[in-house]
Amino acid sequence: MMKSEFEERIGTTIPEEEYEIIETVYTWYDDSLDKDETARLYSLLGIAVFRDMYSRAVELQALDDAMRGEQQQHRERMDELVTRITQLKRGE
Repeated sequence: MMKSEFEERIGTTIPEEEYEIIETVYTWYDDSLDKDETARLYSLLGIAVFRDMYSRAVELQALDDAMRGEQQQHRERMDELVTRITQLKRGE
């Protein structure tokens, strides 16, 4: 969600620093937190609730990044094994 889109939903402007926290929480915290729910949550509780949720969102992002890295390594290793099997079948 763009900052301008979020501000339109809440009816006011917010500092970039606050939006970065909100965007991280929106993106990583919970799949059920859609654009409207995010705006409603901010309108009801302000930035404090997002600051409370931020550390968990950052950890979720880090875990997702780590998982993607592991998946990439796994794919690369599988490709190596397939290549070696092919070579052996060809008599190489």
